[in-house]
Amino acid sequence: MKNVILVLATVIVILLSCRKENVEDELLNAEINDPETFEALFQVTNQINRLYFEPDFRKFVYAEIDKKFDGDFNVLTKTIEENYCAKSKKEYSKESFSTINNKKYPQIFIPYYEELYKKGKIGIQDPVIVIYVDENENDKYEGFLLKRNGQIQKLNFLISEEYARNNEVWVISVNERVGENGKLKSDCTYIDPDFVAGIILFHSTKIKPNIYSNNTKSFTDCTPPGIPGNTEALPLVPYSIRVKWQDIQGIAYYKVFRETNYSGVYNEVAIVYPNQGATFLDTEKTVGVHYDYQIQAFNTSDCFSARSFGTGTWASWRTNNYNEILNQIYISDRCWNWCCGWPEGDIELMYRLVKYNKSDQQVEYPKNALPSKSKKSQKGEWCTYDKELFRWDITKYAYNYLLFIYEDDGGDDKGTTIKLSASLKPTDKINVGAEISFTIDDRDEELGWIEIYHFDQPGKEYMLAPRKGTAMLKIRQ
Repeated sequence: MKNVILVLATVIVILLSCRKENVEDELLNAEINDPETFEALFQVTNQINRLYFEPDFRKFVYAEIDKKFDGDFNVLTKTIEENYCAKSKKEYSKESFSTINNKKYPQIFIPYYEELYKKGKIGIQDPVIVIYVDENENDKYEGFLLKRNGQIQKLNFLISEEYARNNEVWVISVNERVGENGKLKSDCTYIDPDFVAGIILFHSTKIKPNIYSNNTKSFTDCTPPGIPGNTEALPLVPYSIRVKWQDIQGIAYYKVFRETNYSGVYNEVAIVYPNQGATFLDTEKTVGVHYDYQIQAFNTSDCFSARSFGTGTWASWRTNNYNEILNQIYISDRCWNWCCGWPEGDIELMYRLVKYNKSDQQVEYPKNALPSKSKKSQKGEWCTYDKELFRWDITKYAYNYLLFIYEDDGGDDKGTTIKLSASLKPTDKINVGAEISFTIDDRDEELGWIEIYHFDQPGKEYMLAPRKGTAMLKIRQ
């Protein structure tokens, strides 16, 4: 993502063409990453200035902002046009005032509106007007004041967050939560139509079974039973592993052998009788340790089969088929200043969750949104989201998934292409490789991606990789 410069400006009623040219020169000579959007917002601000000093205009704006139509203290210029300007005799341009290219919807946003209202600082003095294009890392910006005589007064100090907390500031910007149809974007989960890409199945390495037990009988003494088949080991309950196999008729008992952390040594750990079912629950296991099991069948003559091929898994603290929840996110001050300037209001994070569906043999990576959070609750803090990601059924999904996090600055997600190489594990002996590709808007900031394993330690802090600063997250059930 490109670094961009946040341009702050106030614009008032322009009565003389020469004055307008001088004002535009002053503002547009500043470095602007997106001059087209800035110019459009500049024109929107001109229209607001035509209405600003009307007696009822500010009262209307405050009433609409109080409604928090999208969860934040802002009002669309589209709403002003439809519900206020129809009653006004002022002339304005619908093309530049209501939308930008019929795709983007401008707004007036007042940072810290609720705090200022409680302090009695709303509507007391003319606000500073900010034309907002994108973030500024230093967190201090130029400011301008509206004047009734049609002049622009440039402030001789920079606008800081502290200033915005104690003085009314109007931010003229593009609303990030409204789609091209002028309505709030839905928060539905979807899967891209081309969500499967480059799936490569790698051949598993077969483990040679230990053919005979230490029993004194051998195959030459009697007819051995069949080898137990369809063996399976899964961490279905916390700190335990459920081992299953196909029952064989006429069996007196089974022996279960276990190997720990690929040591190559299998030790007998249990004897299972037919009335117990063809299953064994191995309890008090250590999270993150790999356990592999072999099953051997014995008949009533005490003749024994060869052991089954090893089947393994990792012990986990999770309960199978419970919701995987994104619990908390930490964003350092430096990362926040880079990805989310205070004129934007709440931070809005999006994510892509890349997981492998064993039933369909497909890689899924739906896009979804996290709840918006205020700067006070998120900047430099562990902020609780408790967002349900998916129900992690280890019989259906792989042992790991990827999570890509980015800060949404609006747009049509047709700018920067994100490519991820995934290696997903449907079993402990098979990897599924996939190349994932999708696009985000050029103004969006990437906080990075992490890989989460079913058998990671509880309470683990996963490190993201933002371009600047530090970001981390925690997962729970």
